[in-house]
Amino acid sequence: MTYYFISLGTNIQPEQNILKMMDALFELSPTIDASSILKTAPVGLDSNHYFLNVVVRIFYSGTASELKKQLVRVEENLGRDRSDPNSKWKDRPADLDILFSMTDRQQKVDSTQLPTESYVLPSVIELFRFLDIPTKESLSIKQEQIALTYKNKTIGQ
Repeated sequence: MTYYFISLGTNIQPEQNILKMMDALFELSPTIDASSILKTAPVGLDSNHYFLNVVVRIFYSGTASELKKQLVRVEENLGRDRSDPNSKWKDRPADLDILFSMTDRQQKVDSTQLPTESYVLPSVIELFRFLDIPTKESLSIKQEQIALTYKNKTIGQ
């Protein structure tokens, strides 16, 4: 089995769009493990809108390139204009990125595979700890954590 770790981010209607991204991911995978939801300031773009960021682990039976196509489709369905060459530096309703993958036989991830962004790395480490995946990285979450209700369950705690 292959598990993919995916970062989700949004700063346009973030509370609604995080949940819409989760809905779309549940169409791809029956089980999702999620980190806390972090409320962060924009990085790399000039915006007054805060981001919500979360890292999830899903099982996906296809290839990474097939999954990427599905994630781009989710972004576009939620209103992101992927044809805009400046879309990376604009507010966005959805941003889904594959961080790395693991098989069910892997015991750990090489630290060089881990993201370095301050709005992603703490969530990855937290999710590792929840999933009992060993890591040498220390956990330091400085951003505000929020919880959202999703299908009568609280996510992000």
